[in-house]
Amino acid sequence: MELRRMHEQARTFEVSAVNSRGEGIGREPESRKVVFLPGALPGERVIARTIRERRSYAYGEVLEIHRSSPFRIAPPCSHYGSCGGCHLQHAAPTLQMRLKQAILEDHFRRIGGGIVPEEGIPLCQPSPDRFGYRNHAILRGWYPAGSRRPSVGFYQEKSRSVVPLSRCPVLAPPLERLLQDLPELLEGMQGALGEHKGSEGVALRLRTGVRTGHVALGIDHASPFSERELDRLYGALREYGASASVFGRLPGERRYRSMHGEPSLAECLCGLRFAFHMESFFQVNTLQAERLFNYVLAEVDRCGCERVVELFSGVGVLALMLAPHVGEVVAVEGQNAAVKDARRNGAALGASNVSFVCDDVTAAVRRMERCPQCVVLDPPRSGCTPELLQWIQSAGPETVVYVSCNPATLARDLRVLVERGGYRMPRMRLFDMFPQTYHVESVVTLQRDLRKTGPRESECNNWRLH
Repeated sequence: MELRRMHEQARTFEVSAVNSRGEGIGREPESRKVVFLPGALPGERVIARTIRERRSYAYGEVLEIHRSSPFRIAPPCSHYGSCGGCHLQHAAPTLQMRLKQAILEDHFRRIGGGIVPEEGIPLCQPSPDRFGYRNHAILRGWYPAGSRRPSVGFYQEKSRSVVPLSRCPVLAPPLERLLQDLPELLEGMQGALGEHKGSEGVALRLRTGVRTGHVALGIDHASPFSERELDRLYGALREYGASASVFGRLPGERRYRSMHGEPSLAECLCGLRFAFHMESFFQVNTLQAERLFNYVLAEVDRCGCERVVELFSGVGVLALMLAPHVGEVVAVEGQNAAVKDARRNGAALGASNVSFVCDDVTAAVRRMERCPQCVVLDPPRSGCTPELLQWIQSAGPETVVYVSCNPATLARDLRVLVERGGYRMPRMRLFDMFPQTYHVESVVTLQRDLRKTGPRESECNNWRLH
């Protein structure tokens, strides 16, 4: 009866494109209102019912596919559709690359005011690994009522409910094996983890160094672990990698503490070794990150810049990669723990021409007397502040290399720099850092347009922070 009622409410939709979340876009036949259809692909004809109405758009649920896309494939993960971690497993790899290109084109048209790089928006560069690439995951763990063995899982899409998982094919192999064994490893630890009977439970953070074989587990716990429990956890983790770490965080604590094993994580990128804290940002796709960083290095080399400022520099990966190629680098990062990691990494690599500054990025650039030749920036998803964009416009570095994980804020910021800042946009590259999802990483090169701005009055010889 319920199925029949659903079909009575259903309509036929022609899917024309996807939105920025990888959802199919159709239109209601009468009103022409846009309806977002999760799981539908461009070119498909589907039967769907509307499940949520808004003034200018609606969300639908696909009931049947009458005309299937030739690029539709069977998702390899049995949890796909309930777990919120992936969005495009039903799309063939070639279509995923085209969809990510289309997402950038749409944002540049709607938010960027039609700006386009001189070489156009290219196809997304595929990841070396479509599955087994992810070196970092945050799960939830909880004890079902009456059970001594916990369940673990990811949040359901657009929900605070947790989907129990037995596997996750996008995780790097050591982490997927660890995920499968976690319920057994944490069995009987209600005392430390607490009697979490709700659907959310506690946070469990899994990380690995793909090149180093380091495996780490971070646990939010209600009370201290016993020495025996820690020894057991650490001994078990050693089975998944060459080295291991256990981190913990009690209620009220902001940061994880090292409880057993190596006190920090380690990973190698482009032949350099980096150490960082359990919570520090590090690209989740090691092999694709190497391609992206090498491209950024090539762009800086292309412009012949000797003095570089890197903003939002994290644990110093890109700054230290740039160091052998330029005369001097100033790297600015607001998170104190990340800057400590960066300084340790710089000392270990003997990089004497890199200065690491711990400060709010916008505040730091205001104290620069003059601007360097090149600014490299990788802001958070919120993009640049208006004050930071104003500084770039007024300081006028010859080259800006903008790395972004959010097409919307990227298009917004680039529009400001191109239309009001006197910059041209010769080229960009797209990198599939997160296969099977709608996310895309972009690198855009901007160059000061001398036809609009004229040459700077003098070279920036005195450009340090004061």
